[in-house]
Amino acid sequence: MLGRFTEPGARLVAVAIAVGVLLVIQVIVLVWGGVLAVREGDRAVDDSFAYLADVSQERVVAYAQATQNVAIESVKSLEFQDPGVRGLVDTLHGAVTSRSQVDAAAVIYPDGTYAEFSQSKSGRGGYSSHVITIDQNIQLSHELTEYDAQMRQTSSATVSLEWDPRTAACYRGATLTLSSVWSKPEVNPLTGRVQMWVCEAARRANGEIFAVVAVSMNLEELGQSLNALPAGSDGQVFLFAKDRELLAVPPAMTATWQDLSKRAGTPPLGEFLGVETDKRATPSASADVFGNHGKLVVLERGLGGDHLDWVIHLRATEVGVNEGFTRLRSTVVAIAVGLVVLTAGIGYLLSQMWRPLINVRKVAERDPLTGLYNRHHVGARISRTMDSARRGGHEAVVIMLDIDNFKELNDDLGHTAGDQALADISTVLADQARASDMTVRWGGDEFLVVLRLPIAVDAASAVERIRARAAEALKDRFRGREGLGVTAGFAVSPDGDVDIDALIASADAALVDGKWLKKGATYGA
Repeated sequence: MLGRFTEPGARLVAVAIAVGVLLVIQVIVLVWGGVLAVREGDRAVDDSFAYLADVSQERVVAYAQATQNVAIESVKSLEFQDPGVRGLVDTLHGAVTSRSQVDAAAVIYPDGTYAEFSQSKSGRGGYSSHVITIDQNIQLSHELTEYDAQMRQTSSATVSLEWDPRTAACYRGATLTLSSVWSKPEVNPLTGRVQMWVCEAARRANGEIFAVVAVSMNLEELGQSLNALPAGSDGQVFLFAKDRELLAVPPAMTATWQDLSKRAGTPPLGEFLGVETDKRATPSASADVFGNHGKLVVLERGLGGDHLDWVIHLRATEVGVNEGFTRLRSTVVAIAVGLVVLTAGIGYLLSQMWRPLINVRKVAERDPLTGLYNRHHVGARISRTMDSARRGGHEAVVIMLDIDNFKELNDDLGHTAGDQALADISTVLADQARASDMTVRWGGDEFLVVLRLPIAVDAASAVERIRARAAEALKDRFRGREGLGVTAGFAVSPDGDVDIDALIASADAALVDGKWLKKGATYGA
C-alpha cells in the first residue's frame, strides 16, 4: 500500500485530495461562522429590544406609581382635614408640583362640587385651577383661574360649562371599591387635554364616602421620557391603552395626537397615526410579542403583570437599536461571504491547474501514438494487477505480442503505415482487455498484456483469441500484404506470487523462440 504513494502521480492525487478536503472544511467553517454570526446578531438585537422594553416598562410603572401615590396621599390628607372646595387649590397645587409625573389633581364631592388644579394648557409653564360649585344639583359657576410658573395669578373668569363631574367613569368606579381605579383615557372638558386618571374615594370614619380624589398622569412628559431612550434615530416608543388607544407618543406626534383627541373626545387608535404591526400583544400577554412594520422591528409588551391594562409598543430598525453589533454582524457576514467566494475561486484555480497536471501525468504514462501505457511507468501498476489476481483467486497471464515483418511494412509503405498498424493493434488490445487488465506498448512493435483469468479458463485459448483478432485487424487494414501478422508468447502465474520480471522474461522468451519456429501463432512459456 505504501508503495503506491511513492509514485509521482499518486502523490499528486494525495495532495489534491488533501487540498480539496481543506477547502471543503474551510467553506463549512465559514458558512457555519456566518450563520452563527447572524444568529448571535439576531439574539443581540432581540436583547437590545428587550432591554429597551424593560427600561420603558420601568418608566411607565414609575409614572403610574407616582401618580397613584399622589392620589393615596391626597386621600389621606383629605380624610385628616377637609379644607373645603375653596381651600383645595393650595392642597392640589402641592400635589401637582411635587411630582413631574402628575399632570393634574382634582377632588369631586358627592354633590357635584369640583376643584381641579392642573398644568396650564398653554404650555408656558403656568398652572390653572377650575372650581365648579353646585347648588341643589344645578350648576352655579365654573371659575377658571390662571397662574404663572411662580403661582402668581394672571387671570380669573367665570366660564359657562355644561358638565357634571359625577358622570365621570373614574368617579363612579372609585365609589364602588376600596382601592384605586384607573380610568379610560379621555379628553378633559376643562383643559382639552388627553388625560388618564387614577381615582380613590375618601371616607369618613364610618366608611361614608365624602369625596373622590382624581390624579392625572402626565402623558405628554411620559411620551418624552420614553422616546429619550437610546432606540436610534428611527426608534419610537408608544403606550397603548387596553383598547389600543394611544396614551403616550413621541414628541413629534404630540400635536397631531392632541388634535385628533379633541375632535373625537377620546385618544385616537394607533392605526390612525400609522402605529401598526403584523402581531399585537394584549395587556395580559405573558411574553414579548415581536412583529414587523415595513423595515421596522416591533416589540409589544403587556403590563398586566404590573396591574396596568396597557401595552408598550417599541419600534426601530435593527441598525437603530443596536448599531454597533448590527454593523459587526454585517461585517462578519460580508467577510464570511468574501472568504467563501475566495475559497471557491481558489478551488477553481486549483482545478484549472490540476487539469494540465493530469494531462502531463497522462502524457508521461501513456504512449502518444497508441494511448496505451508505456513500459517506463507501469512497474507498480503491473504489480497491483498481479496482487489483485492473487487476492481474487485468479491466475495472472502475461502476454508479449509483436507484429510480424513490421520493418518490411515500414520500408515498403512508410512510417505512416507502420503507425497505423500500431494504432490498430492497440485498439484491439484495449477492446479485449477488461478494467482489471493492463495493456502496454512495450517498445517498437512489441506489446505487453496482463490478464486476470479464472483458473477454469484456458489461458492459451484466451491468448490466441486476442492474437487472432489483432492479426485480423492488420489484414483488414493491409489487404493482400503477405507475411503481415501477429505472434504472441505468454506465461502464467497460477497463484500470482511469481516475480513479475520473471514472468515477462518467460513470455518474451516464448515469443522469441516461437517466431523461430513459425510466425503468426501463440506460444506458452
